[in-house]
Amino acid sequence: MFLWVLAAVTGVSALLATSSEAFTAVRLLGAAYLIFLGAHALVQARRTAGDAMLGPVAAQGFRRDLGRGFGSSILNPKTAVFFVALIPQFIPDGATVTDAVALPLVAVVVVTAWFLFVTSVVTWLHARFAQARTRRRIDTGVGVALVTVGVGVALQ
Repeated sequence: MFLWVLAAVTGVSALLATSSEAFTAVRLLGAAYLIFLGAHALVQARRTAGDAMLGPVAAQGFRRDLGRGFGSSILNPKTAVFFVALIPQFIPDGATVTDAVALPLVAVVVVTAWFLFVTSVVTWLHARFAQARTRRRIDTGVGVALVTVGVGVALQ
C-alpha cells in the first residue's frame, strides 16, 4: 500500500490512469497472478487424505507469505485506480517532500492496524479450520473463485 500511495503522490499512478497500455499490462499481470494463486489452491485441495491437520501458521513460511501479500497488492490494478482517484484530493498545492512521504506513512499505519486485526481473527479461526477435509473444501472453493476472477479480469 505504501508503494501505491507513494506512486499516487509522485504521479506514477496517474500515468497508469492515462496510459491504457500501462494499465493493461498491470491488469494482465494481476489476472495472471490471480490465476496462479487459484491454480495453486486447487492443487493444494488435492492433498492426500493423510494430511489430518495442517501445521501451525508460523510453519507456513513468513517470507513466502510476505512475498505473496506484496505480489497481491502491487499487481492489483484496482488498488492503483483507488489511489489515483483518492490520494490527489489530499495533496495540498505546493506540497513538500515531507507531505509526499507523510501521506503514505499514514496509509501504512491504518493498513497495518487493519491487517493486525485481520491476522488476529484468522489465527483464532485457523485452529477451527485446520482439519484436512475442511481445508480441501476451502482450497477448492477459493481456487475456483480466484481462477474465475482472474479469467474475468483478463477478459475485461
